[in-house]
Amino acid sequence: MNKILYYFDHLIFDEYRMDPKAMGAYRIVFSIFIIFVLGIPDFRFLSQYPDLIFQPPLLSFGQFLNGFPPGYIIIFFSSLLIILHFCVLFGLFTRFCSIALTITYIFLFTIKFSFGKIDHAWMITIWIPLLMGIAGWGSEYSIDKSIRKSTPAVAGWPIFLLASILAFGMFTAGLPKLMGDWLSFDTQAVKYHFISNYFMRDRQDLLAPFFLNIQSKLIWESLDYLGVLFELGFILLLWNKRLFSWYIIIAIIFHIMNLLMLNIKFTENFPIYLLFLPYALKYNNKTTIKWTSFKFLFISIGSFFLYFVLWYFYNIQLTIYDISNNIGFNPYMTSLIIMLIILIWYVYAIIRHNYGKKGTDKN
Repeated sequence: MNKILYYFDHLIFDEYRMDPKAMGAYRIVFSIFIIFVLGIPDFRFLSQYPDLIFQPPLLSFGQFLNGFPPGYIIIFFSSLLIILHFCVLFGLFTRFCSIALTITYIFLFTIKFSFGKIDHAWMITIWIPLLMGIAGWGSEYSIDKSIRKSTPAVAGWPIFLLASILAFGMFTAGLPKLMGDWLSFDTQAVKYHFISNYFMRDRQDLLAPFFLNIQSKLIWESLDYLGVLFELGFILLLWNKRLFSWYIIIAIIFHIMNLLMLNIKFTENFPIYLLFLPYALKYNNKTTIKWTSFKFLFISIGSFFLYFVLWYFYNIQLTIYDISNNIGFNPYMTSLIIMLIILIWYVYAIIRHNYGKKGTDKN
């Protein structure tokens, strides 16, 4: 019994623990990915709808409201999202701002879901700031670090909880397929969804025309099984962070194949995947950035105000997607390039972390 308790204690509190510099690096990567790749969600459109269509989810604080909040409330919280994201990026009052960021997201998404449709795209991402703020991702590479001059205690259980949320989410997607007719040899489920997307939603980019010509039942049935095995695999590897990190490579390849075949972008999943990337940083390395220097603070404040002014007055977000769309670049190709870059980076980091000649400290 003691060995079992020790095993679970180690799994929850130590297996997924990261050193402070690795968490600080992830905080910066996470913030840059949200701000300049995915784009901070803009909820200001919610202020234009009448209360007649206000139908909040049953288990939400929206039940205490009689309708949509006034427009200035929506604008305030939407603006607060940007402020909090930049505070997290630069590590200013990191723990408080991280927790406040998740709370703000919950408030705004609850209002958005009051149309009767719940979108799951950001459902894991919004919990990352809360749990990583508790874990201590503001301990390094932050303004807080420069002011505090000390490293607070870090925790591993919030990271394990995020891994569990990811694994359970994938499990709930795979289990109904396993228990239902998804794997029936009489039908090919992936082919059905592919045909539906191709003709009804005009998702005909990238390699979609190539897959349209595939008539082999064996190939389509194999894709049915591979999808289910992939989704169930996360929870089976949760007990080992190293294997879990390796499995993320399969997840990225899976999403690339979905993009190539079904033209479905899953880039919203990548912030959680990047958490398990081995950040090859030696603990003794000193950052060359003076986080409280006048020059750095000027750049930080200037970049925030530029982003905010463009967003608030001109509805412009300086994201890779917006820029590529403005120059007429195919958005699916943009997603493909982003995914391939992350895949190459992830594979390189895994190989360097596990097989590098000099080695690196454990994350």
